[in-house]
Amino acid sequence: MDAAKLWMIEHQLGQRNLNDEQESYYIGLQYELEKKLEGRPSNGHYRAVSPDQQHSTKEEKDYRRGERYAKEPAGGSPKKKLGQNDPVRTSQRIAKQHSVGEATVRRAAKFTRAIDAIADAAGNGARKAILKRDVKIGRQQVQRLTAL
Repeated sequence: MDAAKLWMIEHQLGQRNLNDEQESYYIGLQYELEKKLEGRPSNGHYRAVSPDQQHSTKEEKDYRRGERYAKEPAGGSPKKKLGQNDPVRTSQRIAKQHSVGEATVRRAAKFTRAIDAIADAAGNGARKAILKRDVKIGRQQVQRLTAL
């Protein structure tokens, strides 16, 4: 289910007609879903590996591992694979994917959580109104509303 949601989010982010709020919301949603999929326990249980993940291509495995390769040095020597103790954070990987900073991804996740909290309290129409800019409300104001 989460894999389908991630595919839909990546498809939405590929569109060029998103406004800033929508793009930020989807980046934050992608971060929240991928952070959850990284193998963190949810409700005290670890996520089981599905059969299709057991036999996948090298590229898919590298993507799931967060493409743990260091940047190529200026001398042009081959890339060095990072060790187990040097993992790439989910926010770093998503930031690289969307050409934004890591802090931007984390702020987007905070914005996403705030909009989802408003939608839980006021209904799905509130989420749509904020993301379509039908309501004149800024990101900081959205986060302040959830603090009330």
